[in-house]
Amino acid sequence: MNSSNKSKNSERTTASLDCSFNGVLLIDKPAGITSFDVLRRLKTFGLRDVGHGGTLDPFATGLLVVFSGTALRLAEYFLKSDKAYEATVVFGATTASGDVTDPVLETSATLPATLATIQKAAHEFEGQDYLQTPPMHSAKKIDGKKLYELARQGKTVEREPVKCRVWNFKILDFTSPRARFSVEVGSGTFIRVLAQDLAKKLGSLGYLDQLRRLRSGPFKIEQASKLEEIATALREKKQPPGFMSFDQVIQALFTTLEIDHHAALAAWNGHQPKLFKMIEGKLAEHDQHARVHQRDQHLLANRQRQPLIRDEALQHLHQRARLLPRHYRSHINDRKNSL
Repeated sequence: MNSSNKSKNSERTTASLDCSFNGVLLIDKPAGITSFDVLRRLKTFGLRDVGHGGTLDPFATGLLVVFSGTALRLAEYFLKSDKAYEATVVFGATTASGDVTDPVLETSATLPATLATIQKAAHEFEGQDYLQTPPMHSAKKIDGKKLYELARQGKTVEREPVKCRVWNFKILDFTSPRARFSVEVGSGTFIRVLAQDLAKKLGSLGYLDQLRRLRSGPFKIEQASKLEEIATALREKKQPPGFMSFDQVIQALFTTLEIDHHAALAAWNGHQPKLFKMIEGKLAEHDQHARVHQRDQHLLANRQRQPLIRDEALQHLHQRARLLPRHYRSHINDRKNSL
């Protein structure tokens, strides 16, 4: 077989994989590699269009959500999702990065005495806005530059504290100087910094020894598979474990609302009040989007909860429809024409 034919066969294989794997891969990331290392490895098996739903530090393990194919268009609805972690903090010392990957910079002779003492301090982070200063060793950008790149140059810049949310902050066990804890946090919260701030509240220093993500949005670590298992399936052109189809992702991410024939007809004709009223009455306070369909299960659109005037609302529905895969767009157009 000449090189031209090999190239064409390779392109067909890649196209087939891209078509087959429109959804998400739930991966149990091992320690020692970056989230982008995972993406690069997936691309070697033909998954060209892939993107993560939130990075994990190289030393961390646990749930990494990877969007593939047309499901990449759903990632924008996922990136602000809450997350849950389990981690181990070491009291009495700190590092530049706030984790075990860097050498100890400073030590403290002050250590918390009991688990109850640590738990009391942990509870003080809950139920209110927690101002957290992003660490220099992070991918957060200031003036277009990633903080970790500046940190590698020995530079430190001013960072504005960010409002974070913390709940279910539980100390699971404590054997001095290590304490293992679980916590749920809002998007943008750095667990490394949370551990350091907990240590400061106790009059000590601290850094993370271990970090594992247990949940990201609606997805849980129990649904994930090892990277090697996924790689083996992709190598054999099989559907990998830990894969969720586009339909399953839609159902996981969005509250489903059903509308009748008349509401659907009004929506497509630009008359939105009935649709808005129904959404306001049925969506939970934390829901920002809805999956709207008729009783025949045809998906119409994912709509932001923010009210829109009539013309903008119709345009928004059409825009959202264009973001969906072709087979969904055909369902939408068929339904519109038949109303």
